[in-house]
Amino acid sequence: MLPQDGTFTVLAADASAVKTGSYNLYLQRLTAPTHARVIVVGETLVGAISVSAEADTFRWSAGASDRLRVTVTTTNGALRPGVRVFDPAGTKVCEALSSYSASVEIADCLLPRSGLYTILVGDSSAILTGVYRVALTCLSSPCGAAYTAVVGPEGGTVRAGELQIDIPPGAFAESTTIQITPQLTTAVPGAGVQRVIRSFALLAFRAGNTAITTAAKPLIYTEYHADLDLSTQGIAASDLRLAFWDATAQSWTTSTEGSAGVSLSASTTTIADIALVLTATSQQRVYLPLLRR
Repeated sequence: MLPQDGTFTVLAADASAVKTGSYNLYLQRLTAPTHARVIVVGETLVGAISVSAEADTFRWSAGASDRLRVTVTTTNGALRPGVRVFDPAGTKVCEALSSYSASVEIADCLLPRSGLYTILVGDSSAILTGVYRVALTCLSSPCGAAYTAVVGPEGGTVRAGELQIDIPPGAFAESTTIQITPQLTTAVPGAGVQRVIRSFALLAFRAGNTAITTAAKPLIYTEYHADLDLSTQGIAASDLRLAFWDATAQSWTTSTEGSAGVSLSASTTTIADIALVLTATSQQRVYLPLLRR
């Protein structure tokens, strides 16, 4: 876990500081991975590790208390597969490694919270290469994303509980699957934000299970909060904002363009987690007692 923004230095050397040689270096974000594919229940995906130290990345949109079985089997080459599962905060929750077998399995992985999980597949020793198959099976019911919709080039509207996404024609060039899962409230710091009221994990992917993070045209996100009793919590509706998760800055960035009393709207081409947040300004108010002389 990197404690702050900025430039970090990575040192690579021989473990004993004696031997020499060439090496490969692999780097991947666990909280917002790049070049990831989406894995779906009941579907077997094929991948390949072509160089030492490489790992392939998959994403899974999880519901609360999902239980998964993950299996990786080598089909060609010397690969001795290993698989690791990381929660939305980048913490490892399950793994299976083998230095001698062509197949590994996480028999029962309990996911502690809803959100987007990252699955890394590679060689257990980070040395060997080969072609593999990876499959995911749900052991619990319900399991996976709370809401799933497929939207084509003609656009449409996706409604997932308190969140609605209006997608204009031409936003997607081909049929795109959108998965939305409500997340547990987390106080993730961000510019001008102190409290996350509620948030939603968003995952979009097209044919080939390639995750996409940008639409060709702005999508309109609308969050409805008529179900929240704001007054009893001392929250003014004017202090609420919509915020999108900035994967680069690892923080929430507010972006609200419209308000209709019980809803907030924002438009952007970004496809990312979205949250209803209470701005820091509203939580910094100080009420002094009335003094009479």
